[in-house]
Amino acid sequence: MTLVSSLCIARPYILVGTRARFMLMAVLAVCMLILVLFSCRRQIRDLNQPEYCRVISTSVSSNWIKQFQQHDYKIFSQNGEDGVLLWIFANIGTIHQPPHFVEFGVQNGKQCNTRFLREHLGWQGLMMDANNGNLTINLRREMISPKNINDLLSKYETPTTIDLLSIDVDFDDYFVWKSILQANRFHARVVVIEFNYEIPPNENRVV
Repeated sequence: MTLVSSLCIARPYILVGTRARFMLMAVLAVCMLILVLFSCRRQIRDLNQPEYCRVISTSVSSNWIKQFQQHDYKIFSQNGEDGVLLWIFANIGTIHQPPHFVEFGVQNGKQCNTRFLREHLGWQGLMMDANNGNLTINLRREMISPKNINDLLSKYETPTTIDLLSIDVDFDDYFVWKSILQANRFHARVVVIEFNYEIPPNENRVV
C-alpha cells in the first residue's frame, strides 16, 4: 500500500505529503505551505491551497522547514513520519502538557504515527479504528465518517485545540478533514493526512 501523508500546521498552516518523486523545498503561499514527504527522499513543491486555510503571521523562523529530509525516519510509523513529526514539534513546540493527539485508522495501534510519541514522550490522546479497540491505550472502536467525526471527538472529550491530528480512513480522508474544518469545533496544529499522489498537485479532484 502506498501512503502519502500530509501535515497541516496552524499558525502558519503547513501541509506535508509523502511519495518517492518529490524533493523537499519549502514554499509559503497565500493560504498555507504544503510539504511533500516521501518514505525515501523528501521533496517539496508548491501545491494548491484549500480556500478555508489562511496564513497567520508568526515570529517563528521557517528555515527549519528546509531540513525535513534530514529527519525522515520511521520507528513505528509506516513511512518516515516519526522523524518528521519529532522535527516539527521540536521547532514549533506543543500547547498542551502533556501534548495531545488524535489519530484514527490506526488498526491495532502498533504501526501508527503517534505510538512513539505516546510510549516514549508521554503524549496522551485518542485513537479510533473501525475494527479494533483497546482501552489500555485509549483505542476506541468506531466507524468514522464525515457526518459523525465531530460528534465522536466531542464524545471522547477531545480538547478544542489538538497538537497533532492524524487521519487514515481510506477514501474518506479528505471529506473527514473537511468536515472537521467546516464545523470549526476542533483545531489541529499539525495534520497528517493521506492524498493520492497519482493526481497532480495543481488539479482539484476528490473521489
